[in-house]
Amino acid sequence: MLVNIEYEIKQTEKETINLTTGIYKHYYLDFDNEIKNSINRNPIFEGKKAYGLCDNYQQVLNNFKEIESNDTKYFILLKEIKKSDLKKEKEYKYSSWGGYYGDFNIKEKFFSLEKGLDIITAFHIMESHS
Repeated sequence: MLVNIEYEIKQTEKETINLTTGIYKHYYLDFDNEIKNSINRNPIFEGKKAYGLCDNYQQVLNNFKEIESNDTKYFILLKEIKKSDLKKEKEYKYSSWGGYYGDFNIKEKFFSLEKGLDIITAFHIMESHS
C-alpha cells in the first residue's frame, strides 16, 4: 500500500510536491536523509529493481502491482529529467537506472541519445517502516 511520509527539506528553496498518497515529485532522488520515517531504500520485488525510468508514475504502479496489493508500506520518489538539462552526450543509460517502464520504443542505450523522447521520469520505490 502507498503511504505518505514525513520529511523535512533542508537548505533548498525547491519544493517537494505530494502528487497523491505516497507519490512525491522531487528535484533529486536521493533525499532519504530528509525523510523522518525509518525506511528501506531497496525493497525486493520479483526480478525487478526498486528504481527505474518511466514516462509517468502510473506506469510504475502498473509494473509493480504489489505496491498496492499488500500491507507493506511503500512510497515513490519521482524526478523529471529533461534532455535539454543534461550536460553529457551519453547520460542516463537505461540498464544502469533499473530499466525503462514507459511506452516509448527505446532504440538507444542512453536517454540522452534517444530521438523523439525529450523528458523522462526517474523513480525510486522505498519501503516505510513507520
